[in-house]
Formats: sequence, structure tokens, C-alpha cells
Amino acid sequence: MNASEQPGWAPFSQTGSAPRSHARPAADADVRCAEPVGTWHDSDMPSSGGSSDVNEPDADSREMFQHLPFPFTGGRFPGNLGAVVQRSVLSGERPARLVVHTPDGSWLVGDGVDDPNGSGVSIATHISHAVERNSSIADLATMEPGHIAERSVPGDPWRICVLEGWEG
Repeated sequence: MNASEQPGWAPFSQTGSAPRSHARPAADADVRCAEPVGTWHDSDMPSSGGSSDVNEPDADSREMFQHLPFPFTGGRFPGNLGAVVQRSVLSGERPARLVVHTPDGSWLVGDGVDDPNGSGVSIATHISHAVERNSSIADLATMEPGHIAERSVPGDPWRICVLEGWEG
């Protein structure tokens, strides 16, 4: 399923399920990719010189933030950055095929197949947990707000586009 067919996301919350926020797809909008702005291959990611794909958090490792200053230090996700992630991606049942950086700075990670809005289907968690299962998500840490990345299968390059149909 590509972004033009992807159901709209109910964005980030810190409740751990049934994510909600002030940013959401417009009621009558079809959230989709506008014109592609580029693709990312694993080899495009700048070398951080470290072994981790995520910056270590400065605070309590259980602490999680919906919004952190962007761009991120070293082009890597902060360790305490939260995201709404489909449980199928976290469990490894399905790969991440869709990553959204909303205009308000929230991050969403989906499998691109199942509706992410069902009860208990998505969870607010550290984005590092999604990166642990799908290491190429780390390549998207420099993706500007208001963009969406898609891929058909793991190993394909991420296709990055301007996000259309999203209210902020």
C-alpha cells in the first residue's frame, strides 16, 4: 500500500495507545506523497563515527518527547525522541514501509499495509525501538518536517516526498 492508499494517522500521544494530537490529516484529505523530493539509500547516510544509529539520551532513558529541536545533532535521532509506531513493525511481523515527519515535528512509523488507527494497533514509543527492527529508518533522521518516506520492501531505497493533506 502506498501513501496515497494509506489510511490517515491519528497522531502522537504519550498514553501508549490510541494516539491523538492536535496535528492530523484534514477530515476530507487523502494523506499522500506529493512530488518526490529524493530517495535515500543506506550509503547516503553520513557516517556518525559511532556505533549506534540513535544518539543516546541525556536524561532518564524512559523519558520520551514528542517534539525535539530539529535538525538533530549529528543527523541522528535523539534517544529520547518518541514516535507513534505500528505494533506490527515493533514486533517484526512486518517491516517499516512508511515513515512520516509531520509538519508539527511528530514522527510516525507504519507497515504501509494495515490501518494504523485501530484500537491498540499503534503505540507511542521511542523511535529507537523502530530503528532496532528496521535499521534503515535511521537514514531518515534528517528528513524535514512535512515529509513522508515510503518503500515497497526492505532493502529498497526510501522515496521521500512532500506530505500532502495534513493539518498542523
